[in-house]
Amino acid sequence: MRKQDSQELLQIDPAHIRHFLSIFNALSPEEAAQVREIAEAFSPAELRAWFAQLVDLNEPQAIQHIKVLVAGNTEAVS
Repeated sequence: MRKQDSQELLQIDPAHIRHFLSIFNALSPEEAAQVREIAEAFSPAELRAWFAQLVDLNEPQAIQHIKVLVAGNTEAVS
């Protein structure tokens, strides 16, 4: 990981991390594993953009967004 990438990760609002963890914990173990696989394929910029999308959604909306993504509908992240 580049130094700039790690510095940008440190700038994530703790409330956003709690929000994402709450969403992630609502997923089934299978969905969570699929989300990890999908997220690993994202570039750092894509991952930041995706996190920004999730932060703008309330928890039920974000969970639905992720479930659609996991189901294979990539239009959900466009």
